[in-house]
Amino acid sequence: MIRCYEDFGVIHENVPLKAKDEGVEDNFELVFSSQEKAIVVSVLLQGESGERLEEEVAELESLLRTLGVQAVGRTLQKRQKLTPNCYIGSGKVQEIKELALQKGAKLIVFDRNLSGPQVRNLEEMTGLVVLDRTGVILEIFSRHARTNQAKTQVEIARLEYLLPRMTGAWTHFQRQRGGGALQRGMGEKQIEIDRRRARDRISRLQKQLEQIRKEKATQRKSRSNELKVAIVGYTNSGKTTLMKGLTKSQIAPKDELFATLDTSVKTIDPRTRPKILLSDTVGFIRNLSHSLIESFRTTLEEVSEADLLLHVVDVSYAHYEDHIKVTNSVLADIGAG
Repeated sequence: MIRCYEDFGVIHENVPLKAKDEGVEDNFELVFSSQEKAIVVSVLLQGESGERLEEEVAELESLLRTLGVQAVGRTLQKRQKLTPNCYIGSGKVQEIKELALQKGAKLIVFDRNLSGPQVRNLEEMTGLVVLDRTGVILEIFSRHARTNQAKTQVEIARLEYLLPRMTGAWTHFQRQRGGGALQRGMGEKQIEIDRRRARDRISRLQKQLEQIRKEKATQRKSRSNELKVAIVGYTNSGKTTLMKGLTKSQIAPKDELFATLDTSVKTIDPRTRPKILLSDTVGFIRNLSHSLIESFRTTLEEVSEADLLLHVVDVSYAHYEDHIKVTNSVLADIGAG
């Protein structure tokens, strides 16, 4: 997510989008400060399982730890339905604000995804930075992307995530900063400028990604006579560890979520004929937005075109069946189920 205050090491959605350098192609930054404290907010709707919600919240806290953010408090609200204005009740918002001040937290992180207006309203009511699950995942993706392909896919996903969250941001900025160097009435104009630049940037990136896709397709075609096995599964389930063991490669597995974003292809045993190629790619997670899946479709084509899918499951999780369902659902979305 692209938002923050001047005393917090992040770019706020209320700040105009800028290129890094004059004359350089637009670069919309998504920056997130580490070693910060956060309050995690969850909602239990009627008919939902409290035990499953507990696991989802624990997973969100694990995502935050991957960013170096410490969850110093949790708050849960049971509701019949969500409110369109601020997602939860206004009384609960005030309670969260007081808890954050008490704990020294500058972040409020919601387990579910929020709309642009909900984020803006919550920030106005609390004076704190509000993030949702997708915003946290996007920042992890941004930090872990290494190749041009992964970086391009992540930037497309970030911009598509940001676009609907620009509404009213500049007028909110003027209220917070008392106008500063901005002229009155320029807010809505700046929003339209930023939106247009973001759409233009997305268009350019999609063309770049299409070229990358063609190059990857050519590479896969050159391996058409080889057997292709793709390792799939929930994030941090041990896929890279398995690949290291099977291929005897020097890959260094990491005990963190989304450590792998770029597809890695290794030969199991060079002596076999035909060769058996093993690929390790991005893991899946619950409540992954459709736009994120679409952005990584190029990477996941390695999975779609595999001769065999090797599904890795960590059965140490109490509800590992949920992880299996999530993986199968994403595979079905990309036509590999």
